[in-house]
Amino acid sequence: MGTRIDLFRRTPYTHLVALLIVLAPVVWIFFPTHAMIGSIGRMLPIWALKLNLWVQPLLIPLAALPDRMRPELRLLSFLLFLCSLSLSRLSWDTHPIATAVVLVMVYVEAFWLIPKWNSRRANQMRASAPSSE
Repeated sequence: MGTRIDLFRRTPYTHLVALLIVLAPVVWIFFPTHAMIGSIGRMLPIWALKLNLWVQPLLIPLAALPDRMRPELRLLSFLLFLCSLSLSRLSWDTHPIATAVVLVMVYVEAFWLIPKWNSRRANQMRASAPSSE
């Protein structure tokens, strides 16, 4: 029989962090209102919105790639990504083309690149694991 490759440690603490990652978007959808986002937009300088567009594609791999990252850091990067994604609405008002390009990049990264990287990493781990024959 082959050795089972487990990319995630399965502890109650890890399950709690995974549950928070799954439930955070549900809570996040109901939390910010348009008035709240508009008031935040009046306080933020333009450079912060540009910085947000640069940071978004960098935060999603931190939250999604199964590297040796502690679960609380993964949760923090996921919550930062959600905040950054929420600020995309404000970036759209000042930089619509750049925001659209970044959102397409994030979409491609989340649904094509990251699954491809994860499967390649799993294949490498399977190939390097000693077989018990």
